[in-house]
Amino acid sequence: MAKIFMFTGYVVDVNEDFESFQDYLDYINDQIKYGGDIKVFPEDIKETKVEWDDDIDLNYTDCSKEAYNSYFHKIGNYVCPNCKALNFKDIETQTNNCNFCGYEKLIYLE
Repeated sequence: MAKIFMFTGYVVDVNEDFESFQDYLDYINDQIKYGGDIKVFPEDIKETKVEWDDDIDLNYTDCSKEAYNSYFHKIGNYVCPNCKALNFKDIETQTNNCNFCGYEKLIYLE
């Protein structure tokens, strides 16, 4: 199974270090690879799993935002009673463990 993560990001280039957004994406890739100062708000991250094959629409560079979003139609909101974190999970394929502390009995929010 392949994982897809959906999030909203904001970029503030206070020191004007980057000539373009692509320069910033290169910087992010380096930060992920070597560790760094990327700030993530976990409550804004959604995750789902898909059966992967080479012909899936996500495997093409011209894949639309709508196509990506279509894989998140079964997302449910859960809260962890242990750490109080909001978890987004695919109702059919995800386990019931908290993404943040691992607690096993999340509460579904309707």
